[in-house]
Amino acid sequence: MNSSYQNPLIERYASEEMSKQFSPDMKFSTWRKLWIALAKVEKELGLNITDEQIESMESHIYDIDYDLAKNMKKKRDMMLWLMFIHLGNNVHQRCLLFI
Repeated sequence: MNSSYQNPLIERYASEEMSKQFSPDMKFSTWRKLWIALAKVEKELGLNITDEQIESMESHIYDIDYDLAKNMKKKRDMMLWLMFIHLGNNVHQRCLLFI
């Protein structure tokens, strides 16, 4: 269950909407939306990013494979970098735009 933040204090004191705002689903989909916005700006600035790559990233904002992420986290410590790589794997194209 990744659609709400899991914590005893959240369960006791927070509303359902607040719990969703801090959920893993919200966190990682927001990161993906930011990466897509960055890719669009980088494309405008002349980087070799195609519309197909951006459309592919947009189609995979919400399909987060948490099991794959946990397995990959064993090899890498940074969750943000991990989720970026996972998004690239989802779109089946090289999306490492930051390098």
